[in-house]
Amino acid sequence: MWIWIVGVVSSLGLVGAIAACIVAPSVAIPVLSKITGAVLKCKPCLAALAAIALLFTGALYGVHVEGARCDARIERMRQAAEAARVDRDAEVKSDLEQTFKPQIATLAQERDALAEKVKQYAQHKPVSTSPAARACKLGDAAGLLRPSQPR
Repeated sequence: MWIWIVGVVSSLGLVGAIAACIVAPSVAIPVLSKITGAVLKCKPCLAALAAIALLFTGALYGVHVEGARCDARIERMRQAAEAARVDRDAEVKSDLEQTFKPQIATLAQERDALAEKVKQYAQHKPVSTSPAARACKLGDAAGLLRPSQPR
């Protein structure tokens, strides 16, 4: 019978023991008091209980306290990485501007000069004096056409 009771208590654990005390207090309380008395008299049992309590306390400490410390450390590392990224991006931007800004300015000046040449070319109309040129169906736009270059 003891084996059966110890098996049920060990299977159901503390919650099962509390439920047994609520459901059948006249049976469960004397049995639990005998088991508790036997465990308290047994030094290896007390050492095992102390080890279990120490492991349980350590697990709770690790999950809550050290978990919070680890999360805070990770957040500090993320902030440091973000600050390093911002500094690195600013350095790369200044290097790129220092290297390529003069080249871009030169290309922009060349573009503006070519745009001005195109504008002047579009406004320039050669004077045609021959009667064949005046009879062209293109009218004034005929002066804008240039003969194509052979390939």
